[in-house]
Amino acid sequence: MKKGWITVFTVLLAFIMLVGFAACEKDNGESGGGDENGQNISDDDYTLEIYGIYDQPALVTKAQIKQLAQTKLVEYTWDNPCYASDKTDDDGNPIPHAVKGVYLDDILNEYVNQNESEPLYSGSFPAMTLIDDENNYSMIFTQEVYSVAHGGSDMIIAFEYDGITLNPNEKSGALRAVFPDQAMGAWVKKLKQIVFSEIEIEMPEAEKLNFIEMLDQKYYGSLQKGENTWYGISLAALFEDGLLQADENHKMYVEAWDFEEGEYKAFVRWTAYDYYSGALLANEVKEGQGPKTPYEQSYRFEGASGGKGMSIKNTLAVSVKKAALLSLENAFKVFDTDGDNALDFTVILERVNMYSETHSYTVTDIDGDQTVLTAPQLSQAVLSKTEEGYILTYGQSDSINIKSISKKAA
Repeated sequence: MKKGWITVFTVLLAFIMLVGFAACEKDNGESGGGDENGQNISDDDYTLEIYGIYDQPALVTKAQIKQLAQTKLVEYTWDNPCYASDKTDDDGNPIPHAVKGVYLDDILNEYVNQNESEPLYSGSFPAMTLIDDENNYSMIFTQEVYSVAHGGSDMIIAFEYDGITLNPNEKSGALRAVFPDQAMGAWVKKLKQIVFSEIEIEMPEAEKLNFIEMLDQKYYGSLQKGENTWYGISLAALFEDGLLQADENHKMYVEAWDFEEGEYKAFVRWTAYDYYSGALLANEVKEGQGPKTPYEQSYRFEGASGGKGMSIKNTLAVSVKKAALLSLENAFKVFDTDGDNALDFTVILERVNMYSETHSYTVTDIDGDQTVLTAPQLSQAVLSKTEEGYILTYGQSDSINIKSISKKAA
């Protein structure tokens, strides 16, 4: 009987040793294996590329970033988390995130700065583009996002996120941008490149403004992303028809509004041509094989590239080159604070940098008829939301059921 137990024990011991040996082979870093989150993958040679500071790009490895974290660690824990300004749970509470990383400015001064006598600050550059390692998704930001001195947040390069050690197989990638208290659209996943610009990005001056709700049905389209299908205004269709015009050098200005703490708060994004030229302003969604339903935070600016979380919700207006689109529905949500369904029309024009005291304007109604109004007339005009449409009233009692407006030459 004792001999039988010895035999069983010997077999079990041999099996345990075999399994242990196989595990060691898998984890030795040579096979590139890992668990479902890629936790065992060694990616210390993953390189962050930084352009626009010197003639040649600066290359910083993940190993260097983790080394810097030994003295410059930035950490948010579950007891002291950080939040994105536009992410809440079903009860309206901000969603917490645990993060480990280092500030971008510390990386710049440790590994990039060639002038030992003067610190290097990201906030000294007027614009910055973040590009991912998967789809060449890019998002452009101004100092108001990434510079505390300009009202933004210090950018964190994270290598741990919500308890996960980031790596190329993880959904956030090897590195992720984190901007505490900024919209989630700025928290770019799979971060690969940072491009600084010395050029000020100025909001386009619109000469033609179309209202999203008034656009013809032919401009509606769809966009498949993951398991979801989005429906709304196709920017590609507007470009094809000439309502929008731009080339790869033009950046699109996007203004959106978050509802937080009982009030709407504006935020601005800049997008590159590759992202916006095929984008959709979505107001409906079909999740998986489910039914098509209205999207509560429309219009959702959804580019053809870019992963989950990189969209822009509650979009009020977009403009590029000399044309703009604006949601009248969202304008009334944000600016009609007394609930009387009426707004000074200049509030609308100022959102897209269109109002000028030296110009006159051609207003087109829903039947295609046109009326020329002067700047003084528009300065006194009121836009009302009615069952018949959006009515622009000017003068004593003259009114137009408005569809679009364009600026006449001075």
